[in-house]
Amino acid sequence: MPFDPLDINGITYDEGELRRAALLGVMSNGQVLGGRSGVRPGDPGLTTTLSGATINVSPGAAWVWYTGQGTYRAALPSAWSGTLQAAHATLSRIDLMYLRVWDTTVDGTGLRQADVVYLPGTPSSTPVAPAPAGTVIYVALATIAVPPVGGGSPSVSLAVRPYTVASCPTLPPLVCTSACTATPAPTCSAGTAARGTPTRRSPRSAGRRRRSAPATPRAT
Repeated sequence: MPFDPLDINGITYDEGELRRAALLGVMSNGQVLGGRSGVRPGDPGLTTTLSGATINVSPGAAWVWYTGQGTYRAALPSAWSGTLQAAHATLSRIDLMYLRVWDTTVDGTGLRQADVVYLPGTPSSTPVAPAPAGTVIYVALATIAVPPVGGGSPSVSLAVRPYTVASCPTLPPLVCTSACTATPAPTCSAGTAARGTPTRRSPRSAGRRRRSAPATPRAT
């Protein structure tokens, strides 16, 4: 079935076509037309912190993939803050922080926007982080472990926050040496190259001819 390739005059593109084409800019998640959601390695954005009972999320950007829809690109322009739900009297709890995209074409919410969401978990003797229910386009940012009253201070973990990069990145002078599936970032090392990848000559040596050693004069 014919489809619309990008960059051709006279074609009108819908949002789904543009999102699916944007998959070329992000590494795959191993699925057909799949993309890896996440923030960029080294980017301090979308970091969750706690200050007393106040939750703070720093400005930042992320790729958010959803099945059949390609990747949404969402950028939080300013810091987000919210209030941590009070601790349970005797049980622990794990809360979830995530970045959500509302797209009424997909989720039927009537909304077209993005924002940070705080989802408190259920107090339990063996607590687990909650998962958004229903059709929710999102990427996890952090979990918050909330002990019972008198059990200590809440703590933030960023372990659930995925990282993503362009398809198997090659950033001179760094050359990807892994299968590009590591978290938070592919393992690369300076001055090395992946198998089958030609190494580069340095600018100083490029084009320089090796001089022959001067001839040794003969003894007479």
